[in-house]
Amino acid sequence: MKKFLRNNPYRLIPVVFLDNSPLHKSSKIYVFFLRNGIMLIFNLTNNPKGNPIELLWRFIKKPFRTKTDATR
Repeated sequence: MKKFLRNNPYRLIPVVFLDNSPLHKSSKIYVFFLRNGIMLIFNLTNNPKGNPIELLWRFIKKPFRTKTDATR
C-alpha cells in the first residue's frame, strides 16, 4: 500500500470497501487507513446484496448448517 501511495502520479485516493465486521471497525484499522490517506466506505448494515461475497458465503455454509441454525 505504501508503495502505491508513493507511486501515485494521478493522486488518486485509494478507497477500501468494508462490511460491518467488528474487526473492520477497530481503532487500529481506522488509524492505519487515515495515516495512509485511504478512504473507508462501509456497507449498509444487514445488506447482503450490497456485498456479493456474502451471497457466496451463504452458498458455501449451507451444507454445514444444522436445523437450529436455520431457525435463527
